[in-house]
Amino acid sequence: MRSALVTFVACCLIMLPGCESERSDGKSTKSLQAGGTVTDSSSSLAMPASEMLRDSLRSKGMYECCTKPECLECAEKLGLCDCYNDIGRKDPICGECLRGFKRGEGRLKLVSIPELEKIREQKRR
Repeated sequence: MRSALVTFVACCLIMLPGCESERSDGKSTKSLQAGGTVTDSSSSLAMPASEMLRDSLRSKGMYECCTKPECLECAEKLGLCDCYNDIGRKDPICGECLRGFKRGEGRLKLVSIPELEKIREQKRR
């Protein structure tokens, strides 16, 4: 069910006005392939639907992740990511970002992992 929702959201974002390329006859040349990959027949490039979703949210100012590589959890579940700013507000970050910090992938270097875990645990109660 979740992957169907992600595919649906990605399709909607891909087909926003001005986002699809057009052939000389005016028809869109982008399509969503099995496995969530978007292909563009005019350039033979393939981009995962998840990357398209993040790019679309970022262009609208709705995606500011705190890890590199960036998470998908927030984009898929909430339709936005504000984990980068959540750290400064002492709000919990998503589980995928917390795991990224534990692997050393955090964009903010002076962040205490035990503090992130504590904030996340307190907000669950």
